[in-house]
Amino acid sequence: MHLKYITLVGPDVKIINQGDRFNFTDLLELGDTTDTDVDTTPSAWAIGLYNIELRNGSVTYSDQTMGSSWTLKDLEVAIPGLYFGGQETDAGISFDLASGGSLTTQAKYDADKNTYGLDLKFNNIALANAEPFVKDVFGGISSIGGTLSGKGNVDGSLDVFTNVDVKGNISVNNVSLTMNNGDRLASLEQLEVGINRINPEDNVFDFSRILLSGLNTHFDMFANGKTNFDVLMASSGEKKPEP
Repeated sequence: MHLKYITLVGPDVKIINQGDRFNFTDLLELGDTTDTDVDTTPSAWAIGLYNIELRNGSVTYSDQTMGSSWTLKDLEVAIPGLYFGGQETDAGISFDLASGGSLTTQAKYDADKNTYGLDLKFNNIALANAEPFVKDVFGGISSIGGTLSGKGNVDGSLDVFTNVDVKGNISVNNVSLTMNNGDRLASLEQLEVGINRINPEDNVFDFSRILLSGLNTHFDMFANGKTNFDVLMASSGEKKPEP
């Protein structure tokens, strides 16, 4: 079965998390079964979905345990193809992010061996896209500037999570961290990392290049004994301690 194109305009996805459950967990449980008579023979069907395009999408994620929420707007997704044939899956996806930048992925999965391969290419992705995640951890951060570029390859096995080979290179440019009180906590002109191979299972961490340039930061201690890094960890909106 082959579909030549699929277009989605304005999809709005809401994901709610509370503990270890999501608002779609019950739907996944509907397909769960302990019936030993279920036929697990791989399907003889070959399914191809091509030219999948998503325009003006939005995704809202809410963590009710932490009381946090963030929204990714104006999401543009292009999927050249998804192929499911017996035990193999092949998929390519491209994302255009509203805050800037693009991400292209090519993924392959072999169900017989339970192995996967993932090729990634990211171009000028705005670090501002990560602000909701960072603010959940560091409440004193008000904004993040900078871009991320690079490409890489990940090959691994789902049987052993740590058995994964990572190769590639990453470049982070013009990074800035600003706190709620308006102070610039740190800035960085450039960070380049070349990865020959990383494999946690084999305890291999082989880097071809690490370049750090233009790093600026400061450490302030106030009269009450607190520092600007205490402000970094403070809840959102907390003021700088009086000198």
